[in-house]
Amino acid sequence: MLAARGHEVTGIDPAAAMLDIARQRPGGEKVRWIDGDILAVGTAECFDLVLMTGHVFQVFLDDDQVLAVFSSVRRHLEDGGRLVFESRNPLARAWERWTPEQSFRTIEHPAMGTVETWHEVIDVRVGRVSFRTCTRVGGQNKPTISQSTLAFRDHAEIERLLHKTGFADVSALGGWDGQSFSARSSEIITIAR
Repeated sequence: MLAARGHEVTGIDPAAAMLDIARQRPGGEKVRWIDGDILAVGTAECFDLVLMTGHVFQVFLDDDQVLAVFSSVRRHLEDGGRLVFESRNPLARAWERWTPEQSFRTIEHPAMGTVETWHEVIDVRVGRVSFRTCTRVGGQNKPTISQSTLAFRDHAEIERLLHKTGFADVSALGGWDGQSFSARSSEIITIAR
């Protein structure tokens, strides 16, 4: 959408399959795609906005990873530029709904037929949740299982890490619709300069 409005857009993802899907979306041909992460961007390149989506912030499990990402983003931001990303609010305890019964979804895919997916929590520790995502395609008996661990940081911790890497102005919203952030918000939409 940004590229369609005339903005110069660069999309970065370390998964080539995700880039292939993105390229096929309407307007995808107007975006420069990079297979990699923020470290794959040329050192002299700067952006007005860096947007991390899909809760990708939560895959950075330890503070050193977060600090490396934030530092790299900071180096690539124009003066006055912004970093914007979302993270699930740990106080909302989203993982409690990641049960097979509550997370079960079915979609009809034009090429693969019926696709069923659900989550199963494996382990919950302070600040981290490990879970399985199970996917059954086309009526298979045995699902494909992938395992993930996500970090759950509260707003104060996110703000501390951003300040540590030179971001001075940090604010939060409770959703992409612009609602105010509160302890009851399901999301922490962070905006940092």
